This record gives sequence, C-alpha cells and structure tokens, in this order.
Amino acid sequence: MKPAPIASWALRIAIAGLFVMAAVPKLTFQAEPVELFSRLGGAGVMVFTGVLELAVAVLLLVPRTRAVGAVLALGVMGGAIVSHLAVLGLGGMFPLAVVLFVLAGVLVVLHHDELPLTRGRPIGQPGVTT
Repeated sequence: MKPAPIASWALRIAIAGLFVMAAVPKLTFQAEPVELFSRLGGAGVMVFTGVLELAVAVLLLVPRTRAVGAVLALGVMGGAIVSHLAVLGLGGMFPLAVVLFVLAGVLVVLHHDELPLTRGRPIGQPGVTT
C-alpha cells in the first residue's frame, strides 16, 4: 500500500524545514551552536552537522531520494540524541530531536520499499538468500 501523497509531502516538507532551520545557525557560526559544539568537537563537527542537515532537507524533498533522506535523518537525529544523553543533557533541543527521530522513522516505514535493500518487499518479508 502506497502512502497518501499529501500526507507524505506534508511530513517531508515539515521535517525538511526544521532541518534547514537547524542547519542555518550552524553554517553561519551563530553564538549558540558555536558554544554547544565547543563541547562536542568544535567548529568542524558543527559545519559537518549543518551540511548533513541540509543534505537531509534536499533528499527529503526530491521524490526519488526521499527514503534515503529519511534514513539519513534517522542517523543525524540519532547522533543528536546520543550527544544530548552523553554530553549535553536532556534540556534544550533534546525533545525536538526525539520528535524528528520518530517522524523520520515514520517516513522510513512509509517509503521503505524505495530503499535499495528493501525495494519492492513489504515490511517483515525476508530478502532472498542464496
């Protein structure tokens, strides 16, 4: 069963918008992310994270790459959650990271059949083994 196109687009636009809003302060070296990333590895990690966030936004908005974008969003938000749990604490942007992680998971489920390793197979159907 294919997801409703309007629901998929709405979810992808919302997630992409939030990722762009998260990336811009990192890529423009605003004070808050500079301070935060000083505890996570510095400016290089901050810029890398911002670039990944922009990549997620673009991938989500291109229909052919939306499933890959959703998987990358899971990875980026998974990293954010781990960073909060290990270093930053549960305040700040932690709740948003969890929400984005869950929403990205929903997108992965909706579009799982578009991923290279699961193409055309329903969830739970094992792959071909030889």
